[in-house]
Amino acid sequence: MHCRIPPVSTANPPRRKVFMKEDTEIEELVQVCLRAYDPTDISVQTLVGGDLSLLGSFFGASIRAGALSGKIYVATEAGDAAVIRGMALWWGPGAEPLSPEGQEWHRTVYRPDFGNLTEKLLGPRGKVDSWYLSLLAVEPDYQRRGVARALIDAVRAKASASGELRTAAVNLGF
Repeated sequence: MHCRIPPVSTANPPRRKVFMKEDTEIEELVQVCLRAYDPTDISVQTLVGGDLSLLGSFFGASIRAGALSGKIYVATEAGDAAVIRGMALWWGPGAEPLSPEGQEWHRTVYRPDFGNLTEKLLGPRGKVDSWYLSLLAVEPDYQRRGVARALIDAVRAKASASGELRTAAVNLGF
């Protein structure tokens, strides 16, 4: 999925058009993530056990997994489709980013409390039966301009039309 963002004008706020695009470059998306996420934020540091040299590998692995069985949405400016300004990695209903062994490790070792909370709130298959936002990144100069909203609204409309849930792991550092 691809969202285009027209140039911002005070007289004419941005409108967004959404259309399919499957051929985004993983490394370009990794670089967007590296610029978008603040490495001094403790929540970002926990993604890589405090070793920030691993952050690019973390984003790359997440994006590669999403390219295999998730959905990657990108946002570009109108007239400049070659430059990605934001990206979102979603797992659609029925998609599971981890193997059964990985799911067990994630549930019992990495995040037992989160897994229990998710099941309590959404049911035993709630996360698997919903659209799950795993990664959302917007270039710093394009933050607070509706790019993330366009990336979320693209899936919200799709999920609402089919009656599916939308979930996200949220940590807003602002």
